[in-house]
Order: sequence, then C-alpha cells, then structure tokens
Amino acid sequence: MKGKLIILILGLFSLFISCGETEAEYPVVIENIDGVKIVTNPDYPKDGVIEYTQVEDFSIGGDVDDEDYIFHRPQDIKVGKDGTIYVMDWGDSTFKLYDQDGQYIRTIGGKGQGPNEFGQLMFFSLGLGENIYVLDSVNHRVAVLNKSGEYLGGFRIEEGFLTDIETDNKNNIYVGLRMREEDFQWLNIRCFNLDGEELVNYGEFKLVQSITKKVKTERGITMTSSTSRVAPTTVWKVNPDGKLYAANGDIYQISVYNPDGSLDFKFGRQYTPVPYKPGRKPGLSNEVGIFNVYTRRWLFDDEGNIWIEFFTGVEPEHIVYDVFSSDGIYLKQVLVKHRIYQFFEGKAYSLVRDEDDFIAAKRFLLVEKN
Repeated sequence: MKGKLIILILGLFSLFISCGETEAEYPVVIENIDGVKIVTNPDYPKDGVIEYTQVEDFSIGGDVDDEDYIFHRPQDIKVGKDGTIYVMDWGDSTFKLYDQDGQYIRTIGGKGQGPNEFGQLMFFSLGLGENIYVLDSVNHRVAVLNKSGEYLGGFRIEEGFLTDIETDNKNNIYVGLRMREEDFQWLNIRCFNLDGEELVNYGEFKLVQSITKKVKTERGITMTSSTSRVAPTTVWKVNPDGKLYAANGDIYQISVYNPDGSLDFKFGRQYTPVPYKPGRKPGLSNEVGIFNVYTRRWLFDDEGNIWIEFFTGVEPEHIVYDVFSSDGIYLKQVLVKHRIYQFFEGKAYSLVRDEDDFIAAKRFLLVEKN
C-alpha cells in the first residue's frame, strides 16, 4: 500500500511538472490590476500562423441576369440557425433570402417610411426565432421583422446617430449611438429589451474625431468635415451569451463586459506599432499604428472564439485575423484572401467583388495550405 502511495504521489508530481512545462511553452501573463483581470499574450499565437485557401462551396449573384440574384450594393451577409442566408443590400434597402443551397426564397424590405420599409438600411442582426432586427439610422428606429417580412414591432431612439446593432440569445438588443457635442463626438453603447426599455448603458467609448476644413468655392467659404479611413476607432461585438467585447484601435487590448454592464476582464497581445503613411491622399491619417481595426468585421466562430481583424494596410494582400479564445488566449493568426462575415456549421460566408465590379455572396470551406 505504501509503495502504491509513493507511486501515486510521484505520478501526480510528474503530471504537475508536465502541466507546468506545457504552460511555459506559451507564456501568457495573467494579472489582477485594480481588481480587473488582465490577460496579456506574447506577440505570437499559441498554435502559429495558418494560411487558408477558401474553397468555394457555392456562389449567389455576381454577373447574372436574374433580378432575384442581383445585388446592388450588398453590405452584410448572415445565416440563421435554420441555414437561411440573409444578404442585406444597402443599394435598395432590401434583404434577399436564400436557402442552404443558394436558391432564392424572397425579398423583403425596401425604401420608404412604412413599417417594413427603411429610410436607409444600415445594419441588422438575427435574433432567436429567425426574426430580423434592423437598424434604420435615417428614421432613428429599431424595427423587428419576421423572415416573411412582416413587421412585428420596434422602437425609436431619438438621440444620437445609430451606428450598429447586435442581439444575444435572450433577444436583448444592443445599439451603438454616435453622440456629438460641438466639435467632439463619442460612441455610447446601450442594451434595450424588445419594448425599447433601456437595460444597460455601457458608457462612453472613443471615436475618430472629424477633421473640419475651410474650402473656398465660387459661392464663398464653406466648411467640410471628414474622418480618416484608417484612424483608430472603437469596434465592438456581442456574443450569444450577452458579453460585450469592445476595443479602440490605438491599443491592442479588448475589454469584455458582463451582461449587467460590469467589466469582466481585458485581454490583448504584445505588438510593435509599425507606422503606416498613406501619403497625401485626402482624409487619411499621416501615421497610424499597425493594430487598427478599421472595419466592423469582428466575428465569433462556431466554437465561440473571437476573430479580430488585424490592420495591415488599406489594401492588404491578405485579410489577417488574430483568433482568441473566449477567455482571451491568443490561439492562432489566420490569413485568408476574402473577408469573412460569418461562420455557420464550419463554413465561412463572404461578399466578394470580381474584376468587373460585380459582387457575389459566397460560401467557402477553409482548407489549410501546406
């Protein structure tokens, strides 16, 4: 019995040493600073850099003659839990719906002031029950439609400019509001229920500040306002459990908030800023750090990992994602040719523009390059 006990202790000690060596292979630093857990990863991912070939599974749209498959200016693509594909077309403020094989189902929405029409279709999210939550910035409202296009309800938000919308698995609605006071603007993120009652106010987040210039014209001096295409701004995303992930592109650290609005933890990785100098093109910053999330295309995969698009230039050769686990561990860096809008059942969905300027919605399999 004594011999067995010694063997057991030695086995546990070996296991402890082995686990310690495994952890040491990837040196994540976890600290508690002012009561907040901070996860800092090194500048390289745990599982390395992976380049994927996007093998086309099917394509919808592009250079076609059928109006049901023509997109004017598509801005987003999402997939419902039943596999229905929703393509949001900014050009005519409609949604086109397709089945899992890419076959056309129906078109809903359109420009107008009616319950199921939009002044300008900007952003949308899919909730439980396949309902569509639409952000109509022009009409200052959130509208809820079913997949048949029937208006189910909604509410108005009078203050600020509505910039983005997310939903969680309880059908809570998260809205970004661009607020302004004189020449200063900021982002306010709030959570609402279906009746438009505010549940949580997450506070103020940094935005790109507008650059105001005086321009001489034939009619005299006029004022123009513009923002940099690549200057750091706040990007945010909500996971199905209602956790808010938010970060500004001037520092590589993402803050994660609980559904009640309290700060849960922060995570990020070490990096060396590399100045990007776009030259004399109007409206561009003179210099920005290489970590600068200039798109809204953060996303979660089927395993709950968050994909953070990493800034590598205005027209990068590859779209680069840093992939983190839900607890902030830097798992891998991914290189792909086409920006990914959503994952569904292991496949990636994208909007792809061809050389003739036609846009198609495509589904890809990601195959690792040798």
